[in-house]
Amino acid sequence: MVASRWGGVVGVVALMVCSAACSSDSSGPKAVKTADAYSAAIRWYLAANAGTATTTSSSGRPLVVYVAPESGKAISSQTQASVVKDMSTMSEVVTVRFADVRDEVLETDIDDLPVKDGAVLLLVGEVHEAAPPVDVTVDVYRSVNDSHEYTMTITGSGDLFEATRVSEVAQG
Repeated sequence: MVASRWGGVVGVVALMVCSAACSSDSSGPKAVKTADAYSAAIRWYLAANAGTATTTSSSGRPLVVYVAPESGKAISSQTQASVVKDMSTMSEVVTVRFADVRDEVLETDIDDLPVKDGAVLLLVGEVHEAAPPVDVTVDVYRSVNDSHEYTMTITGSGDLFEATRVSEVAQG
């Protein structure tokens, strides 16, 4: 009789352990997607330039930030929608626009090729979608004479990713 009780206890414990293991997320941490990296880079830029990145004019309009891939590959509509959704709580501060290539957003009739609308362009390197941390390069471009390239590590979990360990690589 004692043996059957222990068998029952062991069975219940085994069932509980199996249930806990089966219900946990065995897929590991959520991968950093391209949209996550873009959103993290925009939030980093806004935080790093808090004193100057509030408006583009005295009228109080939101700062325009263009995002373009360094590769020149088109940004998927799903990626664009995800970034817009991520940034929606900051719509009074920033307007995000997308370009497939850098030259689409430049004032080509001005010598130092500034970004249109007094905006800034975040030219983002290839995002290797994987579990964090993921390293990405971002060129913060305002004009030929005002360009800064950074490397940043995208970290986080769940639905919030952020740029950490940011360091300037080159200045143009």
